[in-house]
Amino acid sequence: PGRVGNPFVFEFSSFPNIGGSYSVKEAFAESLLPLVANAPGIEQLNLSLAARFADYSGSGGVWAWKGGLDWQIVDSLRLRGTVSRDTRAANLAERFDSQGGGVVVRDPVFNNTNYELSQFSNGNPNVDPERATTVTIGAVFQPSFVPGLQLALDWYSIENKDAIDQLGSQAIVDNCFAGSTAFCSLITRDATTNELVFVQNTYLNVEKEKVSGIDAEAAYVRDVSWFGGGPEQFSLRLIASYLEENSIGQNTGNAAGSGTGGLGSINYAGQVGNGFSLPRFQSIGRLTYSNGPVRAIVEERFIGRGKIDHAYRSGVDIDDNTVASAAYTDIDLSYTRDLQQTGALTVYGHISNAFDRAPPVNPSFSDFSGATQYNQTVYDILGRRFTLGVRMRF
Repeated sequence: PGRVGNPFVFEFSSFPNIGGSYSVKEAFAESLLPLVANAPGIEQLNLSLAARFADYSGSGGVWAWKGGLDWQIVDSLRLRGTVSRDTRAANLAERFDSQGGGVVVRDPVFNNTNYELSQFSNGNPNVDPERATTVTIGAVFQPSFVPGLQLALDWYSIENKDAIDQLGSQAIVDNCFAGSTAFCSLITRDATTNELVFVQNTYLNVEKEKVSGIDAEAAYVRDVSWFGGGPEQFSLRLIASYLEENSIGQNTGNAAGSGTGGLGSINYAGQVGNGFSLPRFQSIGRLTYSNGPVRAIVEERFIGRGKIDHAYRSGVDIDDNTVASAAYTDIDLSYTRDLQQTGALTVYGHISNAFDRAPPVNPSFSDFSGATQYNQTVYDILGRRFTLGVRMRF
C-alpha cells in the first residue's frame, strides 16, 4: 500500500522527479541608535532596529523585524534584550517532495501493539510561511573584585504559530484515536482485521511550536606562576543549557496548510528516544593551562538524565522509561615550537572519551528495520579513541 499512488517509484526506491523554481525578492534596513550615555545609572544605552520584507513567489509577501536594547548600567553590569518576528518559507522538498517507506507505529486500538506499516510522506504546495516571535532577556556580569571573571545568563522563548512540519505517523494515529476525524482520513486499515497498513504523513502549518530555556556561561582567565618557564595562564569556561520546553501543537490542518484547531501541545523536552534528541540539561566545561609552548586542555561534557518517550508510563507501557545521565572527558595536549624564520611546528595529541564510558541504553523502536540500542546523536557510542598529529605553518 505504501507504493500505491506514488508516481516516483523505480525498483522500490522513491526518488522524486521534482522540476520547478521559485524566486524571492527582499528589501531590508537596520540601524544602531545610541540613546543615552554617561548618565546616572546609564553608562550607555543603545537601541537596535531592523526590518525586512520578503516576497516569495510561492506564498506571497511577509514582514520580519527586530528590536533590541543594550543597557550598560555600570562597568561591571550590562543588561540586554530583544524582540523579533522571524519568518521562513517552505523549501521545494516541503512543497513538492513525495516518498514512500516503512515505519513502526504503536496502535492504541490494539492495546498499544507495535506494527510495521507503510508511510507515504508528501509535500504541500499550499503551506504558508512560518511566523515566529522570539524574545530574549539576559545579563552580563564582570565583577571588578574578581579580575578575569565573566558571567552571562540569558532566557529565550521562541513561539512559532505556523510551523511547517510533519506531525509523524504516530501522532496521526494517536490523534485519530483521540477523536479527530481529519487525522483518521490519513490512515488506512485492513478491511478484515482492522490492523494498520498505511499512513499518509504530509507537511502542514502546525498550530503551535514553542521552544524556551536558559543559557548560562562562565569564563575565568588568570595569569599564574605555578611551574615557571614561559608565560603561564590558566582559564576555565563553562557553558550550560536548560531546555524548559520544546513543544509541538497537534493540528488537524486544512488543504491550504493552515491550522483549523488542535488537540493541545506535547512537550518533548527531556525525550532522547524514539526519534528525539532533546535532553533538558547539557553542559560543557573546559579547563586550559598553557606554559610557553605547552598547552593542555581537559574538557568535560555532561548530558542530564532523560526519558525514552514522553508517552510511556514506567511500569505500564515500559518497565523503565528513564535514560541515565552521561559524562565524557576529552584531553588535548600540544607543543608548539617557533621556527627560525617565519612559521611554527605543532605536535599534538587528543584523547576522546578518555575513561571509555559507555552510552546509556536508550532503545528506539521507530526504525523500520528494527530497534536501535543507543541514540548516537546525543551520546558517544565509539568509546575511547586517540588522535596524534603534526601541524606545520610556513
